[in-house]
Amino acid sequence: VSHKFVFALLKQAGVKLIQKPRVLSLDETVLDQITPRSAYVIGFIFADGYITNDHPKRSPKLVIHLSEDDVEHLKNIRSFFRSGHKLVYEKASKKTYGGPSYFWSVRSHNIYNRLRAYGMALGPESKPVRELVQSRDFWRGVVDGDGCVETSESRGRYYASFKLYGHVPLLERFVAFLATKR
Repeated sequence: VSHKFVFALLKQAGVKLIQKPRVLSLDETVLDQITPRSAYVIGFIFADGYITNDHPKRSPKLVIHLSEDDVEHLKNIRSFFRSGHKLVYEKASKKTYGGPSYFWSVRSHNIYNRLRAYGMALGPESKPVRELVQSRDFWRGVVDGDGCVETSESRGRYYASFKLYGHVPLLERFVAFLATKR
């Protein structure tokens, strides 16, 4: 018997219930200072996460949605935030681009505002602030989120290639970062 069924029966019988909202742990201050670890996590969020202010009566939300193969990244990020919020499994579907996946989401004004201050947009136009653009840890997070190294063979010779996927404003800043490392 589900708790919803029991609550419905109690309500039907006229029993007044006081429900306390469930409070899950979440350290909303972990992004307040840019450290090597927070820069990495912010980079990963820029690559594979998004923020939304989708409900006028609720706090803004951070969501990270990853392939089932990358669930360890999601566990590490959840741990970084000291979060008690669960990882949610989704079966393969068009929504998950064909493969099974997990997502993690939290609602927090502080996290939302901090990511906005660091240049994260509600859409694809995210432009990280200068301090992040100059951080190799930020770019490690971005690359871990949306980059890959591939090898190919042509006429008996092997080649490696690096790819980074993303929206143009973020990629332009990555190219600028690389130009400073010559």
